[in-house]
Amino acid sequence: MSEIAPKEISGPAGSLFQVMVVVGGCIPCGIGLISLDGTDLGLCKTVLYALILSPVAIAVIMTMLLLLVFRLDTPVYYNSKGDTHKTREILSKIYKPYAV
Repeated sequence: MSEIAPKEISGPAGSLFQVMVVVGGCIPCGIGLISLDGTDLGLCKTVLYALILSPVAIAVIMTMLLLLVFRLDTPVYYNSKGDTHKTREILSKIYKPYAV
């Protein structure tokens, strides 16, 4: 996160991601507790499966986009190889041009 996000939003973006992970884990657990009372589980199972499978589908889509569409190496990689031109090019795609 710190390599690609501007310093102003790097911390909040990481915190928001962690909150989404925690909430995403709590919702299915809550639905599982509701379904323990022995009532009809049809709707609960459907909602539970949807909540479990939707993040998986989103993760697969994001991974495919990162691997196939956004094929940029990190600025740190180019900087370690001594390619300052490519480093500036990647940084100008990530940050505002005047900040590079």
